[in-house]
Amino acid sequence: MFVDNNGVLRKPVAYLADFEMFLPEFPETIKNWHHICDKYGLVGYFPGEAVSKEKDYSNNTQEMFKDICDTDIYGVVHCDFLIAQLDNWRGNQPDSGTAFELGLAIALNKPVYGFYSGEKEMISRDSIAHNLI
Repeated sequence: MFVDNNGVLRKPVAYLADFEMFLPEFPETIKNWHHICDKYGLVGYFPGEAVSKEKDYSNNTQEMFKDICDTDIYGVVHCDFLIAQLDNWRGNQPDSGTAFELGLAIALNKPVYGFYSGEKEMISRDSIAHNLI
């Protein structure tokens, strides 16, 4: 359990930043995350779940992306900490949305944790960064 700034005893809220909301197996991923959060006494905030499913975005993708961004910012502001999946997404880097959420959490002085399931160290994935070390 966790005592928040108002002295209320509650489960801590973990914002789960990743790109999996864009994958077809997202519903199964969410079930797995809920199970893990329950196991460790956390409340998981999953940005892909929080975006309105009732709106029809078929004619307005700009509105959809604005709603996603607003939902993500709300979640980061109101979470207790953030967990970020840093696996490759569309190239040799983490998802840009995840990077934004991670940066926002850091700017708000939230604790952040990242995980990467690759075999190489992250620094060795990028030739520019590799040349700097």
